[in-house]
Amino acid sequence: MDVTLHLNVLGDEAFTSADVTEWWLHHILCLAGAAPHEQFLRLGGSRHLRLSMQVAPGAGDRPAPLLHVRADLSEGRPVAVTATRHLRLAPGQRQTLDLHLPADPQPYARLTVTSGLMTGSPAPPAALRAQAVTLGWAPPDAPPTARVIAGGYELRTPSGTLYHDGQRVCALHAAADRAYRSRGGPAGPLGLPAGSALIPERWHVPFRAHDLLHRPGGTALLPRHVWAAWSSARARLGAPTGDTAPLAARGLTLTPCQRGTLVTDEETRARVPTRTVHVRAARLARALGRHLRAQLPPGGQVRVCPPAPGSPLRYAVVFTGPAGPPVTLEVPLVLRLTPAPDTRRPVRLSARQAGVIDLPTGLPAAQARTILRVLEAALGRPATLLRLPEGSGLVGARVTLDGALHLDVLHRQAAGACGRQSTGLSADPDVT
Repeated sequence: MDVTLHLNVLGDEAFTSADVTEWWLHHILCLAGAAPHEQFLRLGGSRHLRLSMQVAPGAGDRPAPLLHVRADLSEGRPVAVTATRHLRLAPGQRQTLDLHLPADPQPYARLTVTSGLMTGSPAPPAALRAQAVTLGWAPPDAPPTARVIAGGYELRTPSGTLYHDGQRVCALHAAADRAYRSRGGPAGPLGLPAGSALIPERWHVPFRAHDLLHRPGGTALLPRHVWAAWSSARARLGAPTGDTAPLAARGLTLTPCQRGTLVTDEETRARVPTRTVHVRAARLARALGRHLRAQLPPGGQVRVCPPAPGSPLRYAVVFTGPAGPPVTLEVPLVLRLTPAPDTRRPVRLSARQAGVIDLPTGLPAAQARTILRVLEAALGRPATLLRLPEGSGLVGARVTLDGALHLDVLHRQAAGACGRQSTGLSADPDVT
């Protein structure tokens, strides 16, 4: 029998970052086993949780097996809070236990139990070793030994890892396995893989409720409903470049993609429309020019041309002083938006020097020192080129290779995000 437990601590306002507020367990229980499986957790402070699971085979007029789950929550007091649930097994069945602290009517934690029957392979370790030899990941004469893990078995090799969930063998090459383990691995929220990844360049591994995929733009973990929404919009958005992240305060999820941001509603699981605001490279070049101009001595002038495409962006900056000929420099910069857009916080676009700035030979010493002082004052720390206020509805942003800026805004707030009072951009012809 396959059992998944998901513990979600609801009263987490007094918790520290080191305390457990969410926990997953994926375990296989044998129907013939008599001893219960026990798990002990220290949640934080004086709180401890003891879980006990035991399965009883069906008999008589109740042929379906019965799963007994008991949760004992202790808060440093003599009497623990106990919640018990008996589950008559059915494929994919989900039941929830609410754990209440003494004298607290609201649940302190919620334990969701999902269980189902399995038709196990007679010899999973042998199947893993045979598949490892077939893939060329292990020598035929001395293949590595499989070991028991949460939810099944694994066999690790230098080329990758093979998993057996009691029904099938799935193989992940080394890079895919590292991405999987960095997101929790077999004991995490994903559980065991339901597919293989054998090609390093492009791969897709499905799980119970998620999809992990790799494209040239990056590796991303998407919940199943986000995967479905992205699949229908992939031609416009491009490949995902990062994991789906929740916006708990708004009930939304955000998935960064190569050409936009995918927004979905967690409750309806529908895609939320967005609007893209384009800020042209010339607009940002003028903002950089104003930042440099503020550091010039009296009588000095500076002009910044839009950058040559590439990474980093290379801006041609022309300095003109009260004495001496104009000086043109190539200034390499990287543009970054911080903090990550979440529809609420203010966001700023900063420019950071990303390479050596070479002054031309034969430049008079006095003029060289003036230019160096200006560059140090302007670029000695990241220079802010643009600010977006809080509440702008910004959900995603990206800098293109030609130095332009694309801002993804929730559709119902797009008008406000583009307004004069919100960003000061509406009067600029370089904003669309």
